[in-house]
Amino acid sequence: MKNPIHVAFVDDEHFLHKIIQFHFKKEITEGLIILHNFLDGEECLNHLQNKQKTEPLQHIFTDLIMPKVDGFTLVSLVGKSHPEIALYILSATEQDRYRDRLAEINLTGFFTKPINFSSLKKFIIKQEQPCL
Repeated sequence: MKNPIHVAFVDDEHFLHKIIQFHFKKEITEGLIILHNFLDGEECLNHLQNKQKTEPLQHIFTDLIMPKVDGFTLVSLVGKSHPEIALYILSATEQDRYRDRLAEINLTGFFTKPINFSSLKKFIIKQEQPCL
Protein backbone atom coordinates (compact mmCIF):
# COMPACT_ATOMS: atom_id res chain seq x y z
CA MET A 1 0.00 0.00 0.00
CA LYS A 2 1.21 3.49 -0.87
CA ASN A 3 2.12 5.84 1.98
CA PRO A 4 -0.69 8.22 2.90
CA ILE A 5 -0.53 11.87 1.88
CA HIS A 6 -0.17 14.19 4.89
CA VAL A 7 -2.25 17.32 4.31
CA ALA A 8 -2.59 20.23 6.73
CA PHE A 9 -5.39 22.76 6.84
CA VAL A 10 -4.66 25.91 8.83
CA ASP A 11 -7.71 28.05 9.53
CA ASP A 12 -9.17 29.72 12.60
CA GLU A 13 -12.72 28.64 11.70
CA HIS A 14 -13.50 25.56 13.82
CA PHE A 15 -16.49 24.66 11.67
CA LEU A 16 -14.39 24.55 8.50
CA HIS A 17 -12.26 21.77 10.00
CA LYS A 18 -15.39 19.69 10.61
CA ILE A 19 -16.49 20.24 7.01
CA ILE A 20 -13.05 19.28 5.70
CA GLN A 21 -13.07 16.11 7.84
CA PHE A 22 -16.50 15.22 6.45
CA HIS A 23 -15.51 15.73 2.81
CA PHE A 24 -12.27 13.73 3.16
CA LYS A 25 -13.88 10.90 5.16
CA LYS A 26 -13.54 8.31 2.38
CA GLU A 27 -9.88 9.15 1.68
CA ILE A 28 -9.10 9.09 5.42
CA THR A 29 -10.85 5.74 5.91
CA GLU A 30 -9.01 4.23 2.92
CA GLY A 31 -5.69 5.44 4.33
CA LEU A 32 -5.02 7.62 1.30
CA ILE A 33 -4.90 10.92 3.21
CA ILE A 34 -4.03 11.88 6.76
CA LEU A 35 -5.45 15.27 7.72
CA HIS A 36 -3.78 17.62 10.15
CA ASN A 37 -5.94 20.50 11.35
CA PHE A 38 -4.50 23.62 12.95
CA LEU A 39 -6.36 26.72 14.15
CA ASP A 40 -3.51 29.11 13.39
CA GLY A 41 -0.02 29.24 11.96
CA GLU A 42 1.60 28.87 15.37
CA GLU A 43 0.07 25.41 15.84
CA CYS A 44 1.29 24.36 12.41
CA LEU A 45 4.81 25.66 13.09
CA ASN A 46 4.85 23.72 16.38
CA HIS A 47 3.94 20.56 14.48
CA LEU A 48 6.74 21.15 11.99
CA GLN A 49 9.23 21.72 14.78
CA ASN A 50 8.19 18.72 16.91
CA LYS A 51 6.61 16.11 14.60
CA GLN A 52 7.76 16.68 11.01
CA LYS A 53 10.06 13.65 11.13
CA THR A 54 7.31 11.26 12.28
CA GLU A 55 4.28 12.92 10.66
CA PRO A 56 5.72 14.73 7.62
CA LEU A 57 3.41 17.32 6.11
CA GLN A 58 3.47 17.31 2.32
CA HIS A 59 0.83 19.96 1.61
CA ILE A 60 -0.26 22.94 3.72
CA PHE A 61 -3.42 24.87 2.88
CA THR A 62 -3.71 28.02 4.97
CA ASP A 63 -6.07 30.91 5.41
CA LEU A 64 -4.48 34.36 5.28
CA ILE A 65 -6.03 36.20 8.21
CA MET A 66 -5.69 34.37 11.55
CA PRO A 67 -4.68 35.19 15.11
CA LYS A 68 -1.12 34.65 16.38
CA VAL A 69 0.69 33.62 13.17
CA ASP A 70 -1.14 34.59 9.95
CA GLY A 71 -1.00 32.77 6.62
CA PHE A 72 1.53 35.16 5.06
CA THR A 73 3.99 34.60 7.88
CA LEU A 74 3.36 30.85 7.97
CA VAL A 75 3.99 30.40 4.25
CA SER A 76 7.06 32.61 4.38
CA LEU A 77 8.62 30.71 7.31
CA VAL A 78 7.73 27.24 6.04
CA GLY A 79 8.92 28.07 2.53
CA LYS A 80 12.36 28.88 3.91
CA SER A 81 12.67 26.04 6.42
CA HIS A 82 10.81 23.26 4.57
CA PRO A 83 11.01 23.85 0.81
CA GLU A 84 9.81 20.29 0.20
CA ILE A 85 6.30 21.17 1.44
CA ALA A 86 3.78 22.43 -1.12
CA LEU A 87 2.19 25.63 0.19
CA TYR A 88 -1.24 26.91 -0.77
CA ILE A 89 -3.40 29.84 0.28
CA LEU A 90 -7.04 28.98 0.91
CA SER A 91 -8.96 32.22 1.29
CA ALA A 92 -12.24 34.00 0.64
CA THR A 93 -10.18 37.07 -0.23
CA GLU A 94 -9.37 37.62 -3.89
CA GLN A 95 -5.80 36.87 -4.88
CA ASP A 96 -5.38 40.25 -6.60
CA ARG A 97 -5.79 42.09 -3.31
CA TYR A 98 -2.61 40.49 -1.97
CA ARG A 99 -0.70 40.00 -5.23
CA ASP A 100 2.40 41.96 -4.10
CA ARG A 101 2.71 40.17 -0.76
CA LEU A 102 2.07 36.76 -2.35
CA ALA A 103 4.75 37.35 -5.00
CA GLU A 104 7.35 37.57 -2.22
CA ILE A 105 6.66 34.13 -0.78
CA ASN A 106 7.27 30.55 -1.96
CA LEU A 107 3.66 29.76 -2.85
CA THR A 108 2.57 26.69 -4.82
CA GLY A 109 -1.05 27.75 -5.38
CA PHE A 110 -4.07 29.81 -4.38
CA PHE A 111 -7.57 28.42 -3.81
CA THR A 112 -10.67 30.47 -3.08
CA LYS A 113 -13.46 29.79 -0.63
CA PRO A 114 -16.02 28.39 -0.79
CA ILE A 115 -14.00 25.24 -1.32
CA ASN A 116 -14.83 22.88 -4.16
CA PHE A 117 -13.91 19.71 -2.26
CA SER A 118 -14.20 17.37 -5.23
CA SER A 119 -11.70 19.42 -7.22
CA LEU A 120 -9.44 19.88 -4.20
CA LYS A 121 -9.25 16.14 -3.49
CA LYS A 122 -8.46 15.36 -7.12
CA PHE A 123 -5.79 18.06 -7.12
CA ILE A 124 -4.07 16.73 -3.98
CA ILE A 125 -4.07 13.14 -5.20
CA LYS A 126 -2.81 14.17 -8.65
CA GLN A 127 0.11 16.07 -7.08
CA GLU A 128 1.32 12.86 -5.42
CA GLN A 129 1.16 10.66 -8.52
CA PRO A 130 4.53 9.92 -10.11
CA CYS A 131 5.20 11.47 -13.50
CA LEU A 132 5.44 8.93 -16.30
